[in-house]
Amino acid sequence: MLGFLFISGMFVDSNVNFLLLTPIFLPMVTKVGMDPVHFGVLMATMVTLGVMTPPIGSALYTVCGIIKCPPEEYTKEALPFLLAVFLELIILTFLPGLVLWIPNMIFGPM
Repeated sequence: MLGFLFISGMFVDSNVNFLLLTPIFLPMVTKVGMDPVHFGVLMATMVTLGVMTPPIGSALYTVCGIIKCPPEEYTKEALPFLLAVFLELIILTFLPGLVLWIPNMIFGPM
């Protein structure tokens, strides 16, 4: 599911992804017992990562247009940051307590 969100983020704007895919994925996620807040954080991170990567990432071309650089140079220079976001995603995926710590502290465990 996260891989699909990443790929769809490359081709479709993030707002469209959230509006179209949240009603589809949320019932599936809750059926398997995953916390909706945890899934929301993962979904937002994956879609945002997809928007920043080639081939059609809308944020990629927006940034390249603003700073007047070719997308190839942007991608090469952004690789360490993209790898850091992938590492963050791995940590957040396998440690849901880290994601849910603050919401559980404020609202109590659900």
